[in-house]
Amino acid sequence: SMTTSTKPSLLAFFQESTQGTGPANGAAWVSSGVRIRHVGDSVDVSGIEQAVVEDERSQEGIFDVEYSVKGLRNTSFPMSLYMTGSGATTAQDDTIAETPLMTVLEHALGGMHLSNSTVLAGDGHTTTVINVDDATNIVEGCLIMVQDATDGTIAVRRVLDVSTLAVTLDEALPFTPADGDPVPAMATFYVDETVLVDSSAGPTTLSWLIQKGLAAALENFELNGCKSELKSIALARGGLPTLSFDTMVASFDPPGTAPSPTWSSDPIGNAPVSIGPDTVITYQTQGTTTINPIHVSEFSVEVGVPVVSVDTNTEVDDGMEGRQGYSTQPADTMITLNVVPFGSSAWTQFAADTFRRLRFYKRAAPGQVFAVHFSRCEL
Repeated sequence: SMTTSTKPSLLAFFQESTQGTGPANGAAWVSSGVRIRHVGDSVDVSGIEQAVVEDERSQEGIFDVEYSVKGLRNTSFPMSLYMTGSGATTAQDDTIAETPLMTVLEHALGGMHLSNSTVLAGDGHTTTVINVDDATNIVEGCLIMVQDATDGTIAVRRVLDVSTLAVTLDEALPFTPADGDPVPAMATFYVDETVLVDSSAGPTTLSWLIQKGLAAALENFELNGCKSELKSIALARGGLPTLSFDTMVASFDPPGTAPSPTWSSDPIGNAPVSIGPDTVITYQTQGTTTINPIHVSEFSVEVGVPVVSVDTNTEVDDGMEGRQGYSTQPADTMITLNVVPFGSSAWTQFAADTFRRLRFYKRAAPGQVFAVHFSRCEL
C-alpha cells in the first residue's frame, strides 16, 4: 500500500542489548531511540518484504492451490546520510561529543576514536612535529586538525607518533605553527575487524524505525537485528558529501503492528557543506611528509567493508530469524579520481609499485570539518 505522501520520512535507531530485540513499545522508542535526519528519498521501504514458500501438497483439481506459507522476515533497506562535522565547537580540554552520525559510522566500520580539543604550547614546533598543551586522547593513527590562529586556515593530518606532548604528523602543515594555534577535537572512524567479525559479541546490532507519510496515513516499519554496511562515499563537485548504506535486517514488524511513537524530541542531523570551496585533496608517496595538493574533477569511494549475514536453520535470539548474526569478509576499497591536468607521474608511480597516501578534507569552521583518509593506496 502507499501513503498519501512519502516525503515526510522519519528514521530512528536503537542500540540493541540483545540481538533482534528492539524497544518494548512506542514509549520505549521515545525514551531510548535516537532520531536521525537522513537524505529523505534515500530510505526506500518498497523492498521490505517477508518471504513466502509455496505449499505443494497434492490437490484434487488441476488448478487447486493452497495458501503460501509465511517464511523468513530477513530483508534489507537502503539509506543515505550527509557526511558532516559534529555541528559544534568542542571547548578546550573537552572530548568531542558523539553524534548520531558517529554512532552509525562506528556501527558500520567497527571502530571510533574521540579526541580532545587542545592548543599548541611550549614552542619548538615544526611543520611536522607540534607540541600541544595536553595530549589527552591524541593517539597514534587518529586524525587531528590544526588551525592557524592568524588567518583561520585548517589542515587535517594523521598522527604518526605521540611522545609526551610532542605530536608527529604524517604531512607537513601549510603554515608555520605557533603557540596558541587551536587543535580542535575530531572523531576518527576506522575498520576494526575484531568488532565486525561477530555482531553477537556486544552485540553491535541496531533496531530501526522507519515512518513514512503524514500522521493521518502513517506507514511504520520496525526492523530488528540490523547491521549496516557503508557502501559508498560520494564527493561530487558542487554536491553534498553523502554516505550510502545498505542495512541488513533479521526480522521486522510491518504497518499495523509496528509501534507509532509520539516523539518529544527533534531528529538530529547537521547541515552539510558543499564540495568545491575550501576542499583539499593531498596525494603523496607513503612516508613522505611534503605537501602535494592536487586537482581532481571526480572523486568517489567504494568502501569495501562488507557485512555478511551468518544464516542458519535455527533461531537462538528472538527476532534473529534463521540468523546467528553478521560478520565480514575481505574486499577491496576502490577510489575513483580523475586528476587534472594530465601528467605522466601516475604512470611512473604505477610502474614503480609505490604505495601512496590520499586524504580528502573540507576546510570549514570547527564543527563542520570532515575528512576521508587512506594511508596506503595502490595505483
